[in-house]
Amino acid sequence: MISEEDVKSWLSVVMKSMPHDALTRVAVRLWVIWHVWRKVFHEDVYQSPLSTHCFVEDLLMIKPVTGSGRSDQHVMPPRWLPHYSGYQR
Repeated sequence: MISEEDVKSWLSVVMKSMPHDALTRVAVRLWVIWHVWRKVFHEDVYQSPLSTHCFVEDLLMIKPVTGSGRSDQHVMPPRWLPHYSGYQR
């Protein structure tokens, strides 16, 4: 239990005390809560709790891509190509 009064202090303590994967889950959930609140407040769009929960679970299922994401593919660097035979200057 964290008993910080200030939101920034609370978030700082949470970030320091949690492993990265748990912190990711907390950050995603906080972002979704903010997003849903913003939709209600600014656009008068309401979302069911089940829909919000499913959205969070979908986001948490996405695995981060490390590096360029193309480790299994060989990408050729650009090279000079000669003009085709019908080219006129």
